[in-house]
This record gives sequence, C-alpha cells and structure tokens, in this order.
Amino acid sequence: MTVLNDKFEIEEIQKLNFWGLQFTIDPFQNMYCLLLEFLPNTTNRQKLILTKCTLDGTAIQRYHDYEWGFRKDPVTGKLHTEAFRPQIRFQLNDRGQLYFAMTDLYEIQKYSADGKPLKKIIKKGKTRDLTPEERESFTSKSPNPRIVYDIPDHMPSIADLFILENDYLLVVTFESVGDTLSGDVFDNTGRFLTTVKVPEYYRWDILDSPAKTNAVVKGGRFYTIEADEDEDNFYVRRYKLLMK
Repeated sequence: MTVLNDKFEIEEIQKLNFWGLQFTIDPFQNMYCLLLEFLPNTTNRQKLILTKCTLDGTAIQRYHDYEWGFRKDPVTGKLHTEAFRPQIRFQLNDRGQLYFAMTDLYEIQKYSADGKPLKKIIKKGKTRDLTPEERESFTSKSPNPRIVYDIPDHMPSIADLFILENDYLLVVTFESVGDTLSGDVFDNTGRFLTTVKVPEYYRWDILDSPAKTNAVVKGGRFYTIEADEDEDNFYVRRYKLLMK
C-alpha cells in the first residue's frame, strides 16, 4: 500500500499480509476493503468479504461476503459465469457510517461508525427486461465456447450508490436505456423521494470484476470519468448537484 501526502509525494510503502480490493479509509483511520479468500479446491472462484481493518491490515469487523468467479460444469467442462456478476457497492460518509448493497438486490444497509446496524433501505418491484442488443452482447459467436454467460431475464437492481449532502442517498439503477442514467434519491430517513437523471460515466454498467466506480460525489459536485466512443481519450467532468 502506497501512502501519498497532499503534494502526491510518497510518504510510505507498506506491505499487507492479505489480498484486497477497493481500499477506502474512514475519518478514524480505519481501512475498508474487499478481502479476497480463495475457496478450497478451485482456482476459478473466490470469496470477497467487505472488511474493516486497521491500517496495518488487522481485521476489525466483517460486514458481508459473497462468492465471485467462474463455476465449472462437471459434465461439459465449460466455465459458467453470470452475464451481470453480483458485486458489492459501498460508501462511507464523513462520519464514518457505512452504506453497502449487492447489485442483484435492491437493499442498502447502513451501519454506524462503530459497526452497528442502523437501517435497511429496500425498494420493491421488478427491474426491466434485457434488450435484444444486451442479450446479444453476452451470446458467444463460437459454436463451442469455453466460457458460457448465464443471461438473466431482468437487469440487476443496482449499478452504483453515492452519498449526497445531508446523508441523502443516490442509487444508480439499470432502468435507463441511452446516454443518461437513471437514479433513485432517498432522504436521510431512507424514504424514497424521486427518480433523477444522472450523467453517464465510464464503465458504469460493467459487472465483470470488482472495481471502484469512475464517479465520485464531493462538495456538492458530481465528478465523472468519461471516454469518447473509441475509448482513446478520457475526460474528467464536473457537474453541479441541484437538490430541489
């Protein structure tokens, strides 16, 4: 782990005794990450665990775990995986409270800074069907593919989540089709308020591997990483958030 100061100069390089992804530090200098553990008797599937730990890597609390990777068909030998692999999305507010959700279930959990459950935000209802183009993108052109994508009937529930001012919550969904994303806004009690348009950012809809989002909310602004059609040029754009 490389620690930089506010001038982006290296202050420290620290070795950790575990494999982890998506490192985030809270206001109390605790570190949150997805801890990776290999499952026994397989090299294609792992367990990812949302974990709070000290800066030296000592685990304090484990919040949620899920399996990720390929499943091998014992008969055909083919590797199967979901077209939209379930992923975890998590955010911390400026008081160290944790929000997290799995992309395949519209249920956001909120925990206090000391690790106690505070509330669940649940929105019921079916997600939209896949378009023919979306189905085709996961259909192999090979007559005998080694990797098979299991295509669901409906899109996942959640693409991303962001904490707004006053602990309002923005949940980006897969309900939109086009260049503008759809997002649900909840107030600080978890009450649904409205659905809004969200600028499209780079790889917002890709769930093939655990990765940090390419957008961030900071100081009343929405910052995105965006790319041109050929992904040759990338841009950082800033948008103003208007809360009516």
